[in-house]
Amino acid sequence: MESMRVYPFRSWVEVSRERIADNFRAVRAIVGPKAEVIPVVKADAYRHGSVEVSHVLIQQGARWLAVSNVEEGVILRQAGISARILVMADFLPAERPALIEYDLTPAIHSLADVMELDRLAQVTERHLHYHLKIDSGMGRLGTRAPAAEVAQTVAAAKHVTCEGLMTHFASSADYSNPQTEEQIACFQRTVDGLRACGLKPA
Repeated sequence: MESMRVYPFRSWVEVSRERIADNFRAVRAIVGPKAEVIPVVKADAYRHGSVEVSHVLIQQGARWLAVSNVEEGVILRQAGISARILVMADFLPAERPALIEYDLTPAIHSLADVMELDRLAQVTERHLHYHLKIDSGMGRLGTRAPAAEVAQTVAAAKHVTCEGLMTHFASSADYSNPQTEEQIACFQRTVDGLRACGLKPA
């Protein structure tokens, strides 16, 4: 009886760098030249390979990348990725030294953490940047503070700069649900309120 051939895998996935590049260019074409596109490469670029995918995106002109946590950002930095990296999901105490050491930009979810980042910037004598997450209705992460209180906190944090505002849609793939439009309106009201207070992140 002939012995059965042994294969290392029963199935595999082939990732097309060209398709990834095409997708990024398509998004850029839709949003126009004034919008900054930040590709999300968290969870190993959704198991496509974060380092390889990041190189492809940077070659196509991506100036920012987004990851879920500090560890994912450190992996990209250690692989030679020099683009700006936004850490979206956490600002955990144990990860803060690496956040600063590897020049990662945190998404801050509370006004208390804005002041904590300001303290870290003062202690390390480095001016740091962050993006502030607004909870527009998903109910998971982000501040729900009134615009005036947000602006007051941002102004009080002298050693850090709020360079971006963000939110997270809960039902963006459900076109029958009005929640996304409601969240957009909520976010826009917050942005307008911050502008009225003189806060205009890039």
